[in-house]
Amino acid sequence: MKRDPQKDLEICKKATKGPWSFGDTANHGYHLIMPYLNAHGEIKPAAILRQWIRPPQGENDMKFIAESREALPHWINRAVEAEKLLEQAAEEIENCYGKETELSKKLRGFLGDGKG
Repeated sequence: MKRDPQKDLEICKKATKGPWSFGDTANHGYHLIMPYLNAHGEIKPAAILRQWIRPPQGENDMKFIAESREALPHWINRAVEAEKLLEQAAEEIENCYGKETELSKKLRGFLGDGKG
């Protein structure tokens, strides 16, 4: 399935803002913790998902979810910028050589514009 970075970023933007975390909440096991706005307008942590899988896998899964909240938008934005730079590089290579080269063809193929 081809991913659409803009749609993926929209999903991230609609989710509760981070950072999210995970931790042992008062000896009730590990929980995924995210911020929420209470009735008084205060941002408080809320345990939203309890670990049902035994350690260490449950802890690993919780950490993955919490870290993904911040990491996914970061890496999507980096990839979008990298694709822009690769497109510029392909153009500059072609301008320098006056034609499409093997490298510019590979870059455009990687970028998915149908020339690769």
